[in-house]
Amino acid sequence: DAWYVMRLRLAAAPVGLQAVYLQGITVPAELWLNGVRVGATGPLDGRRPRSYEQSHLITLSEGDLRAGDNELLLHVRAAAPSLAALAPLRVGAAAALRREATRDLVVHTLGPAAVAVVNVTVGLSLLVLWLRRRDPSYVLLFGVATILWGLHTGVSLLPEPPIPNPHYGIWWHGVYMLFVALLCLFSVRFAQCTWPRYERFAMGYALLVVPVLYVALALGLAGPVSDAIRLGGIALVAWALVGVAQYVRDNPGTDSRLLLLTGVVSVAFAMHDWLAATGGTSVRPVWLVPYAALAFLVLVGWILVDRFVRALNETERVNAGLESAVAEKSAALVSQLAQTRAAKDAAEAANVAKSRFLAAASHDLR
Repeated sequence: DAWYVMRLRLAAAPVGLQAVYLQGITVPAELWLNGVRVGATGPLDGRRPRSYEQSHLITLSEGDLRAGDNELLLHVRAAAPSLAALAPLRVGAAAALRREATRDLVVHTLGPAAVAVVNVTVGLSLLVLWLRRRDPSYVLLFGVATILWGLHTGVSLLPEPPIPNPHYGIWWHGVYMLFVALLCLFSVRFAQCTWPRYERFAMGYALLVVPVLYVALALGLAGPVSDAIRLGGIALVAWALVGVAQYVRDNPGTDSRLLLLTGVVSVAFAMHDWLAATGGTSVRPVWLVPYAALAFLVLVGWILVDRFVRALNETERVNAGLESAVAEKSAALVSQLAQTRAAKDAAEAANVAKSRFLAAASHDLR
């Protein structure tokens, strides 16, 4: 339990509506101005703010800020010292701070939430596409990976974790590494690399995350081990990019180059997030990994649409050829039928003539 004491000395009372913007706070807090409670992030004994609540705008009433000395008191309470973090406070015009708060809401919450919805939607569409043809296998891998990626991002934004900690943190890492491994397998198979050992290693690595973290938790090493696991996931992606680079060298093309570029960007984003989580000083950093999904979705969407269009064009060309061949065969069959009918008519006429001749000859003989 702690109080932060801040003093503002103003030459004159500000004109217009004012506000205090908590740019980032990870524990419940109350704000007092000149001895009056003006706002709070929630009950001091309540839960910790979730991601979208860690930036908090408190609008002041007219006259709350006065000329001369003003005292701001921020009362915070944390379950453990390691959970508490506070970014600088901003005091100023409410309109300007509201725009800043809206921008932070979009970057930290609404953007990742939109990407999560798109991920799940595209993933389900790819699964339906794969179920219709069951080929190629990398479509299935990417579909499952994007669904897990979207659900993982969406769950991270929930007001409350679906399961209590520390289980939530352990399974969060487990699902994270699972969709990373599936994306690595997608890249390798797309690049036509025959790497069975790498594929077994990547899936084994992902499936061992949960049991390894439970053991690390029992040993009091959950934090360092989880950091090492995420770094290992980045190494897995970099390894897969080697195969993609070889594929680009042997088969230069737009789709292969885009896949390589997307992989490089994803590794850079993942390294940014890893450094922000392990050694960064920002209370509320911008996590870039959810936005890497946009690059993958645009790339794979372009590849699949391009290949679908080419396959459709080829199908139309083959169908046109088949229709032409059928038309030719039909014309030949009609001609043959006409000839057959003419021959039949001639045979029937000859048979009638023969019958008449035989009848006449028989009459003459009698």
